[in-house]
Amino acid sequence: IRGSPLYEKLKDSLKDKPYLNVDETGWKDKWLWCYADERHAVYRIESGRGQKELRGVLGDTYKGVLISDFLGAYNGILSLKQRCLVHALRLVDKWLTYYGTDPEMVKYFVNLKAAVKRIIRLNNQMKKKRLPNNFSLRKADTVGRLRRILNKELEPIRADKFRKKLLDHFDELVTCLNYKGIASHNNLVERLLRTSVIMRKITFGNRSKEGELNHAVIMSLVQTARLQNLNPLPFLRALLTNPEKAAGAISLNLSSK
Repeated sequence: IRGSPLYEKLKDSLKDKPYLNVDETGWKDKWLWCYADERHAVYRIESGRGQKELRGVLGDTYKGVLISDFLGAYNGILSLKQRCLVHALRLVDKWLTYYGTDPEMVKYFVNLKAAVKRIIRLNNQMKKKRLPNNFSLRKADTVGRLRRILNKELEPIRADKFRKKLLDHFDELVTCLNYKGIASHNNLVERLLRTSVIMRKITFGNRSKEGELNHAVIMSLVQTARLQNLNPLPFLRALLTNPEKAAGAISLNLSSK
């Protein structure tokens, strides 16, 4: 396929990104992975959703911040991590529904939900050019409040297991408060997967290795073009008629605007 060389360069550039949003979804007995930042997207169709697949792209160590959900496969990559707080809120909501008739447990999970939402709000404030004067104090208070909540042991074994899981990932819940430009959620890559999910529902996925490669290459280049405010149709036309021109239109560097 014409875009394969550019796709490989795009894939190889992932290791140098200051952060990556990563997620995966089912794909005809396989898994469709997406790695993305605000200007690049790389899709991979893999046989599994484990550490082997991640290491095949990022290696054992990733120097940037890895933004993901709580899938255990991400634990094996040595890097700074930010776990998706929107995903965490969804899990908390499930526990609130499960313990809906237990006042004490409802109170606990309501407080936990509020603490997580405070992190998200503070992270949103970090997008501004100037932080509020009291940001450091609010950050310390928010982080301390979350730690106190997660340090409180729960009697129901299942609920306490969930609490311990969050506590084990505590630093990965608040990385977004320590580094500007790091989102508290994984919405970017979830949105980038949505188009492929719709295609999977319509076509039921790929039937051949060539089809898998075509999907990964084309979706990666089209979505990257869109993220860089390029019209995908002229870009694809250039890719077919003048691959060097198309390659020159795509920036592989996050800092290039």
